[in-house]
Amino acid sequence: AGRLDAVVCQTSCSIRELTIHGDVPGATTATTATTTTAAVSTIAAVSTTQEATGTSTGTTSSTAAVNRVNLAELKPVLASSQRLATEHVSLMVDASQATQWASATGDVAPWAWVDLLGVYDVVEVTTHWAEDVGDYEVQTSRNAVEWTTVAHGAGLSGQSVRTIFPENTAATQWIRIVCLSFGSTCAIKELHVYDVAGPTGPGTTASTAAASTTAPSSTTVPGENVALNKPVLASSSVLPNEYASRAVDGVASTQWTSGAGDQWIWVDLLGKYTLNHVVLMWGTQLPNSFNLETSFNAVDWDSAVLQQLPTAGAQQVVLGGTAQWLRVYCTGGCSIQELQVYGTPVNRRLEQEVSAPILV
Repeated sequence: AGRLDAVVCQTSCSIRELTIHGDVPGATTATTATTTTAAVSTIAAVSTTQEATGTSTGTTSSTAAVNRVNLAELKPVLASSQRLATEHVSLMVDASQATQWASATGDVAPWAWVDLLGVYDVVEVTTHWAEDVGDYEVQTSRNAVEWTTVAHGAGLSGQSVRTIFPENTAATQWIRIVCLSFGSTCAIKELHVYDVAGPTGPGTTASTAAASTTAPSSTTVPGENVALNKPVLASSSVLPNEYASRAVDGVASTQWTSGAGDQWIWVDLLGKYTLNHVVLMWGTQLPNSFNLETSFNAVDWDSAVLQQLPTAGAQQVVLGGTAQWLRVYCTGGCSIQELQVYGTPVNRRLEQEVSAPILV
């Protein structure tokens, strides 16, 4: 047994989460589930043919998510817009109630989706709202193009709304929240998704219900692509099936394609890395030139490579320094089949609890 007095950084540091695990001396080994006291509203799920009849009731809820894995945590996400640079959509699945995604004010029907990286029998979605929303829908998809509305309801700032799916809901890979209140900002602190028994059907080897929620360990070597399946954000996309997360899905037959003009895409490595090199597998549209930029906060960017000319196919660019975010800035637009980043972690990120109760 010991006592932790402080965490001391020798120079400067930033801490995403600090988690301490241990046993209380003399305490019993049995674990007692805590009970939340905040109000939780439950939406009545409806079929796609029904009118908007979702109901919302304030109740005191026990920790319904104990011993279940949040399938959405740290998974690829995409949104129709963002209000501030510090409110990007990956903050909706970062396991922190202190951050949030918020849509732009002028977005008429803002939306955000999460790719579960596998087909799941989803039974429940919990949305932790940061601001009031008068009307919204929960939708599912197997391809991120064709969407089925499963449920709808309303949410209040600081409220967690649990959406229970009907028993006949088809298995899905994507979950989308669409806010329908005209003129209102869509702001979500956390989006939690829960299933019954893990992935079903073919093509689900990329993720399982027990997938790791930790950043790469200290054994990570430059031979491993540390951008694979990490959160991404892009300035634009042209086609519904060529969205940003296609650039980090590990599949060379898919791609992200930007709009015209100068465009960018960034990847959050979910930890600080000493960078070694980047491999860009260009798609059908080559940029006039491109820059590689690095950041520790996705707001302030440092130029690592300037006005580099593209080479068709796979192009390797040597990098140095440390960063958590890497951004590719294309002049004249571009398409990228795969964005691969190689490096070694500076510090191992603390392991997160996958069985933590829902925070409300």
